[in-house]
Amino acid sequence: MEGKQIYLSGKCVNYVLISRRDIHRTGMRFLSRGADIDGNVSNFAETEQIVSIKLDNSYRCYSFI
Repeated sequence: MEGKQIYLSGKCVNYVLISRRDIHRTGMRFLSRGADIDGNVSNFAETEQIVSIKLDNSYRCYSFI
């Protein structure tokens, strides 16, 4: 996980991207393929984007999965 800080229109913007593997198909993803009976696939990854914007003396934080 690595964050980045940039400035847009004079406002400080921080953003972070987080990717994590699915918990339903654990183990080495190179040794399993396809989906199980419940529809969980071997190589599913969930990505979350977090953005924090500093406005005056407070922060606004947004998250999108």
